[in-house]
Amino acid sequence: MSFALEVFNDSFSGERNYKGDYKMLVKLYWTLWAAIAFLALLMFVTGNFTMMTLVVFGFVSFGMIFAGMMCVLPSTVGHNAVPEASKVIVEKVKEEKIFHSNPLATR
Repeated sequence: MSFALEVFNDSFSGERNYKGDYKMLVKLYWTLWAAIAFLALLMFVTGNFTMMTLVVFGFVSFGMIFAGMMCVLPSTVGHNAVPEASKVIVEKVKEEKIFHSNPLATR
């Protein structure tokens, strides 16, 4: 439990370290693909890989590809570097009055 709190407290903190954050997600993604491939190979070797099983593996593969596009791809392709703060130079401009301040004044 303390390991989970240590990992999750760091990932939800305001100051994240973006260098290498995507590596864990990619490792998890490829590990899941390896487990699915191993399970499919095991079912094929034992003779339990029926057409219904193939359909189920198709749905699981579609979900994995969707998860890869939604989670893994943006984290590996996106640039997460913190932008440098640029110094803003503010100039004061003298206001020109278009209208007179007292147009209905009499002499």
